Amino acid sequence: MLRVMLADQDAIERRQAVQMVEEGGYTVVGQAGSQPEAWEQVEKLWPEVVIADTSGNGIDGLTLARGLSEREHPIVVVLTGRSSDHQLLLQAMRYGAIAFLPKPWKRDEVSDALRRASKLAGYYRAYHTQYGHIYQFLHRLGSLTAVDMLQEQQQLVQGLLRNARTADEAEFQCLRELDTQWRRLFRKHGITYSDLLPEREADIVRHFQRMAEHWAARTNMLRKHNARLLIQRAGDYIHAHYHEELTLSELSERYGMSISYFSAQFKRGYGYSFVDYVNQVRIQKSKELLLNPSLKVYEVAHAAGYTTLQYFNRVFKQIVNMTPLEYRKQFGI
Repeated sequence: MLRVMLADQDAIERRQAVQMVEEGGYTVVGQAGSQPEAWEQVEKLWPEVVIADTSGNGIDGLTLARGLSEREHPIVVVLTGRSSDHQLLLQAMRYGAIAFLPKPWKRDEVSDALRRASKLAGYYRAYHTQYGHIYQFLHRLGSLTAVDMLQEQQQLVQGLLRNARTADEAEFQCLRELDTQWRRLFRKHGITYSDLLPEREADIVRHFQRMAEHWAARTNMLRKHNARLLIQRAGDYIHAHYHEELTLSELSERYGMSISYFSAQFKRGYGYSFVDYVNQVRIQKSKELLLNPSLKVYEVAHAAGYTTLQYFNRVFKQIVNMTPLEYRKQFGI
């Protein structure tokens, strides 16, 4: 079953397009209303055919076609739009588009374009699946442990090598694509890597293993660095919102960490547990407020973020070694 993705800013026209495509017996696996969304879905869903609008309002089908062509992705491109001038058609062909569908669509033209796309997709299919495996693997890196990542990549590379032994140049392109995508990922995260893709099979396996190990080592360092920054921001947030209800689950979610990881990183960063640190900040603020004789103790407690006077008194004494009234008395208040 041919897997089709539609990229068009106009939601109404996308719905009409979905209906026509599915009436022809094909499957619409994704829809995109913007250029970034289109690229995200291409790399996530890995469709066999992309039908992209050329109007330039949110979607630039020509740029999308050029990008797919430059990356040598085995994806068939069909462009569509209201303008079908000669220059546009020439550019479409230059970037590998096999057809141009003028809007509004006609069923016979859609059917013809998809039949042609299906034939070319059948030719690509031998290694289209391999490209899909590459992108699915890379998209899942963030959810894999280092061990799982190394094991999955080893299986992926061995599969690519098996195909490359008996296939044409296109299969070797899959190995080059994996290498290219690793390097693109490294550049995106400011990671340097200079080793070139070797030619010998045994060296190729080791090459990709080194890439994965390099990624695991560097991203672990980046995660630690990012965690420190996020914990610092969490501390700043507590200082700014001490008078509000603050919970461990809320802040861990706010900064994208599990509760256990956030707790461990927070204590490592501040030397206090989350609850103890919040109390330290609140009591410090309450000490300042207690110096204002016009404020009642219960008003100070509320202003510092405590919902009950009893709990405020207990925490204050634990930290300051005296009650709020005793603290005031030493200042003659």
